[in-house]
Amino acid sequence: MARVALSTAFALLKALYFAAVLGGLGAGANALAQGAPPRAPIVVKVVVVTAFEIGADTGDAPGEFQFWRERQKLDTRFAFPHHHDLFMNLHSGVLGMVTGEGTANAGSAVMELAMDPRFDLSHAYWVVAGIAGIDPADASIGSAVWARHVVDGDLAYEIDAREIPQGWSTGIFPLDSHGPYDPKAEPAPGQVFTLNPQLVDWAFALTRNAALGDAEQLRSARSHYTPYPNARRPPFVLEGDDIAGMRFWHGGQMNDWANRWVSLWTQGTGNMVTSDMEDSGILVALTYLRGTGRVDANRVLILRTGSNFTLPPPGRMAAANLAMESEASYTALVPALEAAYKVGATVVGALSKGWNVYRDRLPGAGSAAVAVPVVPSAVTKPIEIKVVVISMFEIGADTGDAPGEFQLWHDRQRLTQRFAFAHHHDLFVNPATGVLGMVTGEGTANSTTAVMELGMDPRFDLTHAYWIVAGIAGINPDAASLGSAAWARYIVDGDLAYQIDSREIPADWDTGLYPLQSTRPFDPKATPAEGQVFALDPALVQWAYGLTRGVQLPDDAQMRRVRGQYRERNARQPPFVLIGDNLAAMRFWDGRLMNDWAEHWVRFWTHDKGELVTSAMEDSGTLVALTYLGKSARVDSRRVLVLRTGSDFTVPPPGETPAQALAKESENTYAALGPAIEAAYRVGSPVVEALVKNWAVYRDRLPHPAAGTVQ
Repeated sequence: MARVALSTAFALLKALYFAAVLGGLGAGANALAQGAPPRAPIVVKVVVVTAFEIGADTGDAPGEFQFWRERQKLDTRFAFPHHHDLFMNLHSGVLGMVTGEGTANAGSAVMELAMDPRFDLSHAYWVVAGIAGIDPADASIGSAVWARHVVDGDLAYEIDAREIPQGWSTGIFPLDSHGPYDPKAEPAPGQVFTLNPQLVDWAFALTRNAALGDAEQLRSARSHYTPYPNARRPPFVLEGDDIAGMRFWHGGQMNDWANRWVSLWTQGTGNMVTSDMEDSGILVALTYLRGTGRVDANRVLILRTGSNFTLPPPGRMAAANLAMESEASYTALVPALEAAYKVGATVVGALSKGWNVYRDRLPGAGSAAVAVPVVPSAVTKPIEIKVVVISMFEIGADTGDAPGEFQLWHDRQRLTQRFAFAHHHDLFVNPATGVLGMVTGEGTANSTTAVMELGMDPRFDLTHAYWIVAGIAGINPDAASLGSAAWARYIVDGDLAYQIDSREIPADWDTGLYPLQSTRPFDPKATPAEGQVFALDPALVQWAYGLTRGVQLPDDAQMRRVRGQYRERNARQPPFVLIGDNLAAMRFWDGRLMNDWAEHWVRFWTHDKGELVTSAMEDSGTLVALTYLGKSARVDSRRVLVLRTGSDFTVPPPGETPAQALAKESENTYAALGPAIEAAYRVGSPVVEALVKNWAVYRDRLPHPAAGTVQ
């Protein structure tokens, strides 16, 4: 739940060092160690990024990948531990991937591919080609849009719209601001991306006259949108801007918010045309790697085609319209898939055929590309890591000032050996103990890409490592008090959902947030999306809790004053250690209505086994990355613990509105920031030290809840 804006700039020296260390390791490392020549990486000219496939890759109802696989003759298969294997046409140099849906899947898959030593992606172009919701004010279903900007739609405060102050148009507003569309708001890292304008213009010019075709179902669907001239046009190609968020939103209120949100973060220059679930995650991954020479982040194109409108036609409710789409698939699914291939393939073909020019000079740019070379280095034995401590933010320096989540670990665990890291923050290791500390950056996209990057880093042997997330969180006053520390049994994602503004929901609904591919809240027939819920190893969690349940946690006068305002018994207690579950969402939410939804959401996805205790912004992303890394045996994904400590309550005290509570936190930080950071260290460090001290046993066998025994 941290939200401190930290710089993502990298010094050239750091980038060169990282590239030098990392570039020579990987696929060729074993061969070099044995005296054999390394296998040269395969040069990739274009990566086509898709998010989903419906069934088989060929011969049945198509998803985003099938036309590319069949028509581009992507016949060479490469095993890939992530969502879906990779396929390539070795002659054309075109590689196709399927990331899985949502920011966490997309970001971690792209990071994994970019770090894969089998491929040379240093000059590759990345073409994202997928379907999207489309704004009827700008275009019709079946239309194709080249994005100029991608704006993240998840990094925000959120209050249920039924609890917002009078005069507010939405309950979704910028982090560290006091209300919607604050012109003084600063973007968080990963909030907005500007694509290479010359490259986008070149792609648009090449495809603007593409004949996209039309069909009776398209004509029938768009005929209902009488107030929108662009919606009634046959499909066409245009430039526009894209909002990317895990929430599949719909409706007039949400559409108005999305348009204004894009305008805010592009200083009035952007226009929201499409909405999808992956693009900000993809761009986070590529942006962090731009200084390593592994990828060129100037070579990215986002092509989205309209499979459905982002709001219903006049006279139809948003919920009813989404239900129709869920039951009958998107109105324009196949035409949108055809448009994505037809328009995208024109650009992919031009890049591949013109490779002798476009390898070193970007189309339309007028100048040669600038890239940092990947310099091979001597191969060294990977460092065995016993424990990875994952924190999400640091406030200033890593030592000597006001601490964020990382500083106490850095100082007290003597993490003195520094390793350059292309992501948000360098890595630090205590070489004597084998403890590694990392700072991922805030939000799902940052956490999933950072953990994936570390998991793929050949400098470290992580095969037996334990992973301990130790950070602050909002804490549910129904379950615990400020400064309390909760070991999670379940991590439930709070972003993968449909969303309708609560002012537009049917009268018998209590929330506008409900499961994907469902037609109403808490549908018992709903099935979890990939990355929706994670169950941590129960014996490991119980062992950690048993080891720390008696730890004395810090308390102070301010915490006593704040908790004294609450009526809930658990909220009024001094801080304590407990077992309780975590809702992970990019949205920093607050208020009784959101809390009621979150409690029900956690119970729903855990079949009433889980209890909402903490709310944070990163943990589902961390678990997505570790789950996929576990498939390749790079890590043991059972060896994960999530410890969250309460820095603030998720519900304001009686007499205070959610907007007032968030405003106070923006101005004065969290009520228990310092004590919560101290609690995370006090509770987390005994577990770290026990694992290190008993490494001879715990390297190969997980701890058991009964003290002194193993399983």
